[in-house]
Amino acid sequence: MLVALLQMSGMFAPPREPVRMAAVRVASAITIDGRLDEPAWRATSIAGGWRKIDPDQGTPASAATDARIAFDREYVYVAIVAHDSVGAPAPRVRNLQRDFRFDENDAVAVVFDAFDDQRTGQIFQTTAAGNQRDAQFLVGQGIDQDWDVPWRVRTVVTDSGWTAEMAIPWSSLRYPDGQRPWRVNFYRGLRRLDEFSSWSLVPRGISMARTDYAGYVDGLEPPRSRAPLQLQPYMRSQSDWAEAPLPRRNTQTVGGELKWKPSVTTVVDVTVNTDFAQAEVDRQVVNLTRFSPFFPERRQFFLENRALFSAGLPGRVEPFFSRSIGLASNGEPVPILFGGRVIRRTATSSSGMLLVKQGAADRLTSSEIGVARSTVNLGSQSRLGALLVGRHDRGRDAESGWHGTLAVDAFTQMTSSAGLGGSFASTRRSTGGGDGYAGHVSLTQSASYLWSDVTAEFVSAGFSPDAGFLARQDYAQLSSNAFFDLRPRWLPSSVRSAQPYLFGSLVKQASTMGFLEAQVQASPLSLRWQNAASADLGVEWNWQRLDEPFVLVPGVRSASGDYAYTRLTASAAGNPASALAWSTSGSVGRYFSGRLATVSGSLSWSPDPRVALRTSYTANRLTGFSESEDAITHLLAPELRLALNPQLQLATFYQFNTAARRGSVNMRFAWELAPLSFVYVIWNGQRVIDGLSMARRPSESDQLTVKFSYLFRR
Repeated sequence: MLVALLQMSGMFAPPREPVRMAAVRVASAITIDGRLDEPAWRATSIAGGWRKIDPDQGTPASAATDARIAFDREYVYVAIVAHDSVGAPAPRVRNLQRDFRFDENDAVAVVFDAFDDQRTGQIFQTTAAGNQRDAQFLVGQGIDQDWDVPWRVRTVVTDSGWTAEMAIPWSSLRYPDGQRPWRVNFYRGLRRLDEFSSWSLVPRGISMARTDYAGYVDGLEPPRSRAPLQLQPYMRSQSDWAEAPLPRRNTQTVGGELKWKPSVTTVVDVTVNTDFAQAEVDRQVVNLTRFSPFFPERRQFFLENRALFSAGLPGRVEPFFSRSIGLASNGEPVPILFGGRVIRRTATSSSGMLLVKQGAADRLTSSEIGVARSTVNLGSQSRLGALLVGRHDRGRDAESGWHGTLAVDAFTQMTSSAGLGGSFASTRRSTGGGDGYAGHVSLTQSASYLWSDVTAEFVSAGFSPDAGFLARQDYAQLSSNAFFDLRPRWLPSSVRSAQPYLFGSLVKQASTMGFLEAQVQASPLSLRWQNAASADLGVEWNWQRLDEPFVLVPGVRSASGDYAYTRLTASAAGNPASALAWSTSGSVGRYFSGRLATVSGSLSWSPDPRVALRTSYTANRLTGFSESEDAITHLLAPELRLALNPQLQLATFYQFNTAARRGSVNMRFAWELAPLSFVYVIWNGQRVIDGLSMARRPSESDQLTVKFSYLFRR
């Protein structure tokens, strides 16, 4: 019965006899130039016969792709030849940014699972222009897209396709001692056809991290595990200007990070005087809700291995969230004096410890934050984990004290398409007022035609993870999503699929179980074309109980009361691979005690990967709110990225936000002079703005930073 249901859904079980290929040892190092002209490549076996994941799952790929693997004492070499029709349009690459989006570019990927545990592994991706993207994963905890290790790649484009040649140091890989087959799979994105294929076939809707669908590579002979050492010191010079009469301030700082791998399963990181000057700035939002907006982590030290320390509902309830470290409540940076992290991953368990000491912030003179995490594999597709977070604050006029969070979580892959996960967390605070509980249970189903989930979550009134993130307190919520990918024969040939979706939620107050809100979203008409263009029409039904008035934007307030209202939504987007790509969305209808009309859009122009211009715009028109004036907010964000190659780039990003009455600019020049070694020049500026006036006003603040960091490896 189960097999029949899987077949109907387009799913299929992992292969009983996975495909295999052989790696070949080479006598001398291979020159990484993308040309594959060394004799060693002719002696390797070819992983061919790729098949489509999307569209027409399981049929032969439209264009042939070949993959090869070789190795020596220092590197694993990967070569991928992406054939295409002679005279076909050149491969499409949006820009030369590192950590690109795979589905927007002509790109290839290799996935390794050296332990053959079908849980953990590493992904290396590149575009036809040589962009790099690397990631590590732990099934059930997501893919850590921000993990970065040293490796090299070069690509060559011809009139019959393109080739990629990679050199991945053994020290950048995790593997057990001894010779054994590794799990491996290869992927390709062919943008002109919006086609995705793989060497070992994977069902549509299944992540690259599912190595139970991968094949094997035989013959690899990894060196015995060593204790490689990486030292990355930095020097930074910074000048700050502010409004008169404050003087210009110049500072010079040194610091750095040390990475030591005492074994292939263990990594130790130490950071001193940690600096994040080169981190991307936050994208501003106009928050019209009553709850805290979520801003993702962008600092490299905390991005690495963040998936391991996750034990809740991302973006809603996170017992530990690294943005609580090194940032004050107003978003201003707090000096991190020292940090240390130890990560250990084996075939049966994963564990980690993090300790950070930060300097003065707000009314605190210093803080220490400690995190301990452990997960244990149960059976072949299940895990159980625990997380302990402690924070100790020392204050000036604030009372010193400690705060602790204890969480447990679990996940099981019940079938090839269904997973069940959950968590429970408790907080305690020595100063009182922070004792509470939170938990959730979530069931997900991922099939070729349907992605769905059902989640129940609970947060008590006292739950307060001071080293985590919480969008709201004192609620119990039941929610469900259903996203369809339907491909009936009667659809026009230019349309790939109909993608209707349905969402529903019910929220009650946890302390009283009284009604708070409910929402139903439905999109009966949602289409995706063969070139990835899309269009969507939807409707929202909302029921809200507002116990207290709340301010949407300065000058606009919604009165308390019970509300029931309907909103209409629409969105559309063109081919994302086009040189001129666009998207737009809008919604209109009642909103609490007034009306809200929202329109947003983005336009990007990329005639060449070395030149990319993108701008986004959002406007909100608020009318009819009692005892409030009508208001319109504008958020404009143009961005220009220029690159000579993937190692030399200049990015400029401006944000004009009338709701916050602030304009800000971030300009960043980055030169990767060696793998993961950089020269940065960064300028940040802030201006107070008045409505839509673009007139130059006195500087609120300006900052110029020059930073040099170099990665030494032993």
